[in-house]
Amino acid sequence: MVINEHPFKGNFYLADLNPLSRTIHHLPEEKQSCNIHKIIEPHIKMIDTESNVNRFLLLNEDFNICKCCMPNKHELFNKNISID
Repeated sequence: MVINEHPFKGNFYLADLNPLSRTIHHLPEEKQSCNIHKIIEPHIKMIDTESNVNRFLLLNEDFNICKCCMPNKHELFNKNISID
């Protein structure tokens, strides 16, 4: 669900900056198991577009994609590609 109140500001993606989770969520597809309601404001970084999410992930390699609200992207992102 997209929330227009602070700190969400109507953006579609949320990066949980908590060092123990470091996960990207897609708010329109939010599930109860995402536990977004438990993320405290200092750990919230809002991202507006998917291309900005991709850029953020390139610059912050230790982040994950939520398997609950973005299962397809999570599966693609976490594939181990080996080059022989």
